[in-house]
Amino acid sequence: MSSRIVQLDLLPNWTGRIVVPRQTTSRHEKYWFEDGNVVVKTGHKLYKLHRSLLVLASQTWCDMLSVTSPEGSKEGTEAHPILLNSKLATVDEMEMFCRAVYGGIAEDVSTFTLTEVGTLLEISRRWLMDGVNARAVSALNSHDLTAVQRIDFGRRFDLDQSEWMIPAFHQLARTLRTLDEEDMETLGPTIAMRIMQAQDAVRRHRLERIAVVYNAGCCGKCQTGLQTGGHRLAVLVTSALPSRYEPENLVGWLQVSIRALFPDMRDCKRVNCHSWPNEAHIRRIWLRLDNDEKDQIARIAAKV
Repeated sequence: MSSRIVQLDLLPNWTGRIVVPRQTTSRHEKYWFEDGNVVVKTGHKLYKLHRSLLVLASQTWCDMLSVTSPEGSKEGTEAHPILLNSKLATVDEMEMFCRAVYGGIAEDVSTFTLTEVGTLLEISRRWLMDGVNARAVSALNSHDLTAVQRIDFGRRFDLDQSEWMIPAFHQLARTLRTLDEEDMETLGPTIAMRIMQAQDAVRRHRLERIAVVYNAGCCGKCQTGLQTGGHRLAVLVTSALPSRYEPENLVGWLQVSIRALFPDMRDCKRVNCHSWPNEAHIRRIWLRLDNDEKDQIARIAAKV
C-alpha cells in the first residue's frame, strides 16, 4: 500500500506532516473473470464481468452499456474501467449485485440475512432488476418479521402496500402493542403517530362496546356514573396499556383503572360491579376486530 503526505497547519506556529495511507485498487477475489469483457470499478475494487449477463439482469445496465461502450471504445477496460461512485453502488452493493447475477436461480436467496436481503432489494430497485427484486421479496417473506419490520421494509423499498404496509399497520393498531423508542425511530414520526392514533381509536371503541354490550355494574348509580364520566373514560382509553396485552393482563389493568376513575362502582359492593370487565368481556369484545374498527384503522392508515 502506497502513501501520500498531507501537510497541515495544525498550529499557527507549527507545521506538521501526516502520512495518509492510500488505498490501492485491486481486482475482486471472486468477481474477476478472465473471459469477462467489461471492467467496473466501485470503491477500491475492480470487477471484470460479462456484458451479456449484465444486460440480461438489469435494464439500467443495458441502457448504460449501450451509451458508454460504443464500438472501439476503451471504456470498460482495466485501464479505463466504468466508474461507479457510492451513490450508484457501494462495494457491498456491487458484491450483492454480482452474487445475484452469477448465482442465478442456483443460489437460494432465502438463506440471505436480513441485511443482505435489504442490500439486494436496494440494488435491484435502483438498477431495474425485476427478476432479482421478486426473488428478494420472496426471500424477505421467508424471514419471521415483526409488524414494525414489515412496515419499515415496505416503506424503504416501495413494496406492495396491500401486502406489507396495510396489514402490518392493522396488526399494530389491533393488538395495541405499545411502540417503544426503537420502534418509533424505525417507523419515523408520521407513521408512528398514525399508529398511535389508530390504537387510541380502537381502545375507545372497544371500551364503549364493553359498556354497551355488557351492562356495567348492577344498579342505576353505577350506570349513571359511567355515562356521565365520559371525560374520565377518555383519559383511560388514551393511556398506556401494560407491556403485555393478553386478556389476563388487560383484565386486571382495566378493573383497577376503571375503579380508580369511577369510585361509585365500589359503593354497592355487588359482584357485577367489582367483576366488570371480566376476561370473557375482554376476549369477546376487546380482542375481536369488527368492521367499524377496520374502517377506523383504514381511514387513519390512508393518511400515511
